[in-house]
Amino acid sequence: MLPYLRALLVFLAISALTVWGFYQGAILPLRERDEQFVQRKAQLEEQLDSARAKFVAIKQAELKVAAARGALNHFLGDETDESAMVAFPTEIEEYFKRFGLHNVVVRMAATKPEPDLPRYQRVYWSVGVQIPKKERNAEGLLLAVSDLEQQSRFIKVIDFSLQPDAENQNLGAATVNVMIVARKQ
Repeated sequence: MLPYLRALLVFLAISALTVWGFYQGAILPLRERDEQFVQRKAQLEEQLDSARAKFVAIKQAELKVAAARGALNHFLGDETDESAMVAFPTEIEEYFKRFGLHNVVVRMAATKPEPDLPRYQRVYWSVGVQIPKKERNAEGLLLAVSDLEQQSRFIKVIDFSLQPDAENQNLGAATVNVMIVARKQ
């Protein structure tokens, strides 16, 4: 029985070595590669989450830019067939009417190129407002002038003056000089 046991022990030892060799040569590398795949998958998921967050941030920024571009185009007259040269006088007259000032004269004074924006220019306007001395709507005038720059960041009040009307003593006159940034025509 001893030779039988010896053969059985040799067979078991060879089988154990074969299983251990198979485990070392086939199973262990597969496990290591599986762990590497799991790690790589986790890295890729992190990168994908980061890319998704960046994509969402870009989309939100694009929406903000689109809204700002729409406001700018509306102000510059690009949204309609009107240019700022045509639209600005009417908009200014309507603006002063909201403050009870109805005798508004708007004149373009000068244009200058805008060096940082080649397709745009600075347009200087003189806005004259006649105020009957009986009404004395100086408060409305002052509120209108002080709030004018708040209407658009592309409007800048250059100066403001009040003086009696030279032709009619019953009228006072105010002059507001403003500058706007507008698309070149």
